[in-house]
This record gives sequence, C-alpha cells and structure tokens, in this order.
Amino acid sequence: MCRCLMIFVILLAVIVVILPASCKPSSEQSSPASQTQPSLPSSPPMSQPTPIPSPVAENRPPFIMRLVPDGWSGVQGTSTKIGMNITCEAYDPDGDTISFSWEANEGTITGTGREVEWLIPAKPGRYVIQVTASDEKDGKSSASMADDLESVQVVGTTCHTSGGRSFNYEGH
Repeated sequence: MCRCLMIFVILLAVIVVILPASCKPSSEQSSPASQTQPSLPSSPPMSQPTPIPSPVAENRPPFIMRLVPDGWSGVQGTSTKIGMNITCEAYDPDGDTISFSWEANEGTITGTGREVEWLIPAKPGRYVIQVTASDEKDGKSSASMADDLESVQVVGTTCHTSGGRSFNYEGH
C-alpha cells in the first residue's frame, strides 16, 4: 500500500511540475502582439429598430338598449290620425355621435333623432317600426318593434286599440 501511495505522489509531482513547464511557449515562438489576428467580416452598422405600430382600436357600433313607445297622440276632425311617440335608448361605447334612421312598414314616421312620432295607418294590421343607430365611423345597429292592431278607435281623448288597451292622447 505504501508503494502505491509513493507512485501516486510521484505521478502527481510530474503532472504539477513538469507538464506546465513544457506547455510554456519557447523563445522561438512569436509573441501574441506580433501575431496577425484573422480579420472578421465587418458587420453592417446598427440601424434604429423599426417601431411596432400600436394596434388600432376597432370601432364598436352603437348599442340599442330598447325602443320605448311613449304614449299616443291624436288628431280629430274629418279624419282621425293617431300617432305613437317612440324613443330609442342607445349609446355608443366609443363615445361617438349617434344618428338615427327610422322606417315603418306602414304609416308615417315624423321627426328625426332618437325621438319620433309614428302615425298609425287607419287600417288593422301588423306594423313594424325599425330604427338604425349609426355612429360617425360607420358602426351600425338596428332594432325593431312590432304591434298587431286589430282596430284603432278614438273616443274623446282616449285611443282604444285591439286587446282592450287604452291610451290618453293630446289632440293637435
């Protein structure tokens, strides 16, 4: 065992003392300063990074919450015209200005904007009123309401419709 230990110590001394001395450059080799470094290809100059455009927010269309029939109006005389006031409750989530376009399958829409009057035809039927809310960036939403009128009759200042509904109106 002692013999093995002695051989190990000798080998270790050879590795530590003799090998590093043989790895040193000789005086015949040139110094690193006199050696020519290989030239590397030149890289193009750094350019400014291209900015990434921020995402453009899409326009959201107006939101129609509901159509509100808000009472009846009437005109009596030789012919009776009965009108229903209708309000469109809407908002634009982007805060854009809203314009309104109204249509009815029968009768006449009078007025503009979010509140109009619909003059009901003098005959029974199913009537549909539609509104389109548009913002200034061409966003659009539509809503409609329908009413089945079997009969419309005015007695004094009260308008009677099918289904037994009665509405007071102001004469014009």
